[in-house]
Amino acid sequence: MLENVGKAHTHTVGEQFVINVGKEMQINVGEVFQVVVGKSTLTMDKDGNVTITGTKMLLGFSDSVTAFSKVIDLNPKR
Repeated sequence: MLENVGKAHTHTVGEQFVINVGKEMQINVGEVFQVVVGKSTLTMDKDGNVTITGTKMLLGFSDSVTAFSKVIDLNPKR
């Protein structure tokens, strides 16, 4: 199924919306991609900025966490 929309497209679901993909899913967005759930927000923009905001963050992994960055600031002074 192919669907082309010129300007805007909205889905409104009262209770639950499920997407099942067997192998791979890709979403291409031109400017900004944002997911909002209550007080939590994930925002990604075309310049490569990724912002996660919320009241608390929990990370849990069974193996390891690897971070690559020029600078990593933990608890910087504001």
